[in-house]
Amino acid sequence: ALIGARAGEARSFSVRGEQGMLSGVPEHLSSRWGSDIKEELLASPLVTRTLTDVLVEVRAPRFVHYVSIDVEGLELEVLQGLDLARFEVGAFTIEHNFQEPLRSDIRRHLEAHGYVHVLALAHDDCYLHPRVLEAVRGRWAWQRARRGGVSRRVGFGGVVESETLG
Repeated sequence: ALIGARAGEARSFSVRGEQGMLSGVPEHLSSRWGSDIKEELLASPLVTRTLTDVLVEVRAPRFVHYVSIDVEGLELEVLQGLDLARFEVGAFTIEHNFQEPLRSDIRRHLEAHGYVHVLALAHDDCYLHPRVLEAVRGRWAWQRARRGGVSRRVGFGGVVESETLG
């Protein structure tokens, strides 16, 4: 299935490169990869579905623990097709390849739904649902208390926490 922001749109889909190493919507592939990969192995029209439609079809639970989105430039469209009032995601990793305004738009979209950007990993950003973030912070506090109130650990974003509980 080709996942998009809205269901029922006809979009072109292409498989390119040696042994089909790259696939996606041609205009997004071209903007990222330029003319580096010329050999087109397959071009086919597909009709889009939303991520919400797919989750409903497979009877996914309301809370999905983890979603990774790496779709060569269509990450925001995939997110826009996910009803975050209907499905909660504990953690996301989303590829951005340092493309602006895509990266900032993804962040704004998720933060508008309460998600917190917690870490940048190479070409991906990581976001946590606020309940998951609070559970993680609660676990850290419990571990600090168990060790006599002193903790030194690397937190989200590489920030070193050092704290004595009073």
